[in-house]
Amino acid sequence: MLKKYKILTALIVVIWLGIVLIISIWLYSIYKTKQEALVSDVERSLFNTVQSYFQSEDRVKENNSRPFDRDGTAFITEVHKYYPNVDQEKLKEVWDSVRSERTRYWSKRRPFFMLQNLDFEEDDLAQVAEQFDKTLKSKGVLAKVEVNMLSANDDEGNGGRKRYEITPEGDIRTRPILINPEKNLLLFATIQQPFIYVIGKMALQTTMSVILVLALIAIFSYLLYTINRQNKMAVLRKSFVNNMTHELKTPVATVMAAIEAVQRYGAKDDKEKMSRYLEISHRELEHLSSLIERVLQLDMDGVHGLVLDKVNFDLTLLMQQCIDTAKLSCQKPIAIDLRADNAVLYFGDPAHIKNVFSNLLDNAIKYSHEKVDITVHIEESKDKITVIVKDHGQGIEEKYISDIFDMFFRVPVGNLHPVKGFGLGLSYVKLIVDKHGGHVDVQSKPKEGTTFKITLPKLPV
Repeated sequence: MLKKYKILTALIVVIWLGIVLIISIWLYSIYKTKQEALVSDVERSLFNTVQSYFQSEDRVKENNSRPFDRDGTAFITEVHKYYPNVDQEKLKEVWDSVRSERTRYWSKRRPFFMLQNLDFEEDDLAQVAEQFDKTLKSKGVLAKVEVNMLSANDDEGNGGRKRYEITPEGDIRTRPILINPEKNLLLFATIQQPFIYVIGKMALQTTMSVILVLALIAIFSYLLYTINRQNKMAVLRKSFVNNMTHELKTPVATVMAAIEAVQRYGAKDDKEKMSRYLEISHRELEHLSSLIERVLQLDMDGVHGLVLDKVNFDLTLLMQQCIDTAKLSCQKPIAIDLRADNAVLYFGDPAHIKNVFSNLLDNAIKYSHEKVDITVHIEESKDKITVIVKDHGQGIEEKYISDIFDMFFRVPVGNLHPVKGFGLGLSYVKLIVDKHGGHVDVQSKPKEGTTFKITLPKLPV
């Protein structure tokens, strides 16, 4: 059973880790998609903003009055004016060669967009940044973005052909726009802390994923807890069956021996022996009946439902009756100090409450030393009644206190159990107290004793 439990636990952990991994990959792909979309929006908005800004300025006309000489025609014409004999074909080849070399130069750099030859100053940068910010807000992009300008020579160390660059601080630099080839001026945008912005855009997916993962953790944890409890109960039940079998065989064997002595050895003719054998048989049969009754008491709630027959009765008187019975049956020197008011009326089931008191006193006696010293308090307040049973016996280690109310559980003391029992008494105590709407608290220290505190609410008549 233990091996299967370990295998099942390992499988659950592997499945949970697999689900978490899949969700993480899914969230990461969404994050990268939204990050790419953000960079594209920023790049496109910056490019459009720069174009719109210069199209609205007068100097663009000046720039257009001397159009960009892409094929070198203007240059060759101007040279021909001063040098009529120059070979225009050779000059065209030189121009193409220089243009090709310049293209190769820029192709080795980071990719960039290219605008017409513009005169770009610091004032222009501020106005472009302002328009750019408005453009982003109109598109619903609320990330913090700055517009920066630098010389291509300053950007020499940032080679490569990356779509965008992530700085050590976590910011993103977009592809630069070449705004002035003559001065090698580049314009780019810096998205500050895009991680926070993108995660914010993924709020729904992230929240649902976190809820799903937490739900899986809760479900798997509860499943493991249930399996562990079932495994533990199986071990306890096995121990209970072994112990119960031994306990049931003992009184049966004793009674059979007494009957055989009467039949075979003529004890029926000896009144004294006959009386002693009958007394032994009666005591053992009472013990057997008590064992069966305890098992039936706990089984009743799970099968047929426990029905309480509630009436008004005196708790102090009931406790005194239980104390008198405990003193009569105790084989050790015993002192029980009852501290309570003369009459504490309670509305509940007296038969079950009596069994609760008897079980607590029985445990206190069994787990005490050679001399039994028990203190019982019954305290009444406006809305509750408190019953405290304190002994000075063996005590319980703290790690076992949470388990003592489980059915069949007994505090481990090695392979031997010098104190007879089945681990049913305290389970029954908690069951009855819970049925009355109360609760049980335990305080204990090894070799110093144990205190059981039962709190019962005052119920209406």
